[in-house]
Formats: sequence, structure tokens, C-alpha cells
Amino acid sequence: MQEYYLVLLVFLGALALFDLFVGVSNDAVNFLNSALGCRIASFRTTMWVAAAGVMLGATFSSGMMEIARSGVFHPQMFSFTEIMLIFFAVMVADVILLDTFNSLGLPTSTTVSIVFELLGSALAAACMKLISEGASLTEVAAYINSSKALTIISGILISVVVAFVTGTVVQYLVRLVFTFHFENAYKRYGAVFAGFAITAIVYFLVMKGAKGSSFMRPEWIRFIQENTSVMVLTLWFSRKAYRVIQTSINLSSSNSGEQEQFGSSLPGRVIVRAAMSCGKVLHQIIPVPLQRGLNSRFEPKALAKGEVPLPFDYVRASVMSRKWPSRSYPLICL
Repeated sequence: MQEYYLVLLVFLGALALFDLFVGVSNDAVNFLNSALGCRIASFRTTMWVAAAGVMLGATFSSGMMEIARSGVFHPQMFSFTEIMLIFFAVMVADVILLDTFNSLGLPTSTTVSIVFELLGSALAAACMKLISEGASLTEVAAYINSSKALTIISGILISVVVAFVTGTVVQYLVRLVFTFHFENAYKRYGAVFAGFAITAIVYFLVMKGAKGSSFMRPEWIRFIQENTSVMVLTLWFSRKAYRVIQTSINLSSSNSGEQEQFGSSLPGRVIVRAAMSCGKVLHQIIPVPLQRGLNSRFEPKALAKGEVPLPFDYVRASVMSRKWPSRSYPLICL
């Protein structure tokens, strides 16, 4: 039996490396699509900055995966063998799922994946245990931490709404202030905007992460030294990461001529039509001179002859690169 556990641990270690590779390949979309889409810097410069960010983020990580791992089911209800099988199934499913998404060039949430994989594997293990013991399947609720699981899932759903609303509002206000001709406005308000942006990033990266930061525990320092290299190398050499980033850039590009892989969905059309209806109502209420003033702030910048339009302008890219913390905030606070 000891040899069985040893082999299982070796497989788990190998799967952990593969999971880092496929996970970073997909999560690279969160912080690279804006920078690469607006071409604010060269590819090499962007990748070096992203690599430094990955290492810094791993150092100040707050253990969000630990919340998901320890909160989905009650480990005291399972034996050691069953716990090992649950985590082995989760790792195999996570690698296959994320690699499939990466191969298709589809961005997804690694947090959502791991939470539902844990929930599904724990539920399956609980059902198998109850069947083998001849007990009723109605007792499966004792194995699953329903309240915590629902809290995590609701936090994920809320984070999507928060990111959508805050992203829309902040993008509108920033565009209203800086317009598409941001050079002059940046001289006046750039320091204030950059101050707020850097403060928000530092708060989520350091202040929120300092509660469970890895530098407080020596064993986590060794973990970072051994595994951040895998994440950094993935950013540089993973072709699937580039494919996912390209899909994300095409989907969110400001240019109508970009290649589209997907059609519009029913919820998306409903949201757009509702927004257009609200716009028509506001059009009847807002005075005409004010409307003209607002419209003048949203006039796109004319392209020079031969200039290639970028998927993102600098103002939009700067807002999108700072929107990710707002999407993660509800789950981080759990």
C-alpha cells in the first residue's frame, strides 16, 4: 500500500507541473491581452514585465486556492485513500480541461475550473462510498460543505457582475476625461489616474495578499523558487498561451474588421438592447448642448495614412489591465 501512495504522489507532482503550465497558458489572457493589443511596448519588454509580475504575485499570493480546496467538502468524512483519489481526479481533470481550452484558443477561469472539479470529485467519491456501505444517497449532503461551496460559487458569479459594472462605469468616466486624444488631458490628470491605478494594484497584490503571503513561511519560499520558473517559461514558450491571447484580443477588439470566432449570444443581445433602450431614454432627457459636449469626448482619433488600427487604444487598454482585480475581489474576500 505504501508503494501505491508513493506512485500516486509522484503522479500528483508531475500533474502539478503540467497544471501550472496549462493554467498559466490560459491565465496569461488576464494580464497580456491589453498590453499586446495596444502595443504599448515591444513583445520582449511586455513578457519581461509579465514574468516579473508572475513572480511577485506568487510571492504575495493569499491562498485563494486553499480557500476553494478546504471549503468545498468535509475531509473528515473521507479516508486518506479517498482523499488522495479525489485530488488525483481533480488534477487529471484540470489538466485535460485547461489543455483542451488552450488547444481551442478559448479563455476560461482556472478558479471556476478547480472549484467545480473539487465539488464534482467529492460528490462522486461520496456517492461511491455510500453505495459501497449500503447507505442512502440522501446522506451525501453530510460530505459536502454546501454553505461554503455556495458562498464560493456565488462569489464567482458576483465577481463577473462586479467586473462588468465597474468596467463599464470606469471605462466611460476615463474616456470622458481623457477622450481618444489623451495627450493633453494626460498632462493634467495623468498623475491622479496613475496614482489611483497603482494604489489599487498594490492593494490587491500586497495588502490583501500579505495576510497569507508566502514569505512568512519558509516552505512556501522553496515552493516559489521551484515553481515560478515553470510559470515564467510558460509565458515565453507556450504557443497555446499565444493562441488564447489572440482569441481574447479578437473578441474584445475595437475594430469591426477583426476575425470573429463566435457569434452573439442571447444574454449578450438582451444586455445590448437594454443598454440601447436606456440610451434612447437618456437621449430624450439630456439637453442637446450637453449631448454634443459628451459626443465630442468620444470622437475616435483619425488614423494617419498607412497607419494600422490597433485592437486597443492606450486609454482602453489601461482600464482593462486594471479591471482584473475587481473581478477577483469577491472571491478574494471570502
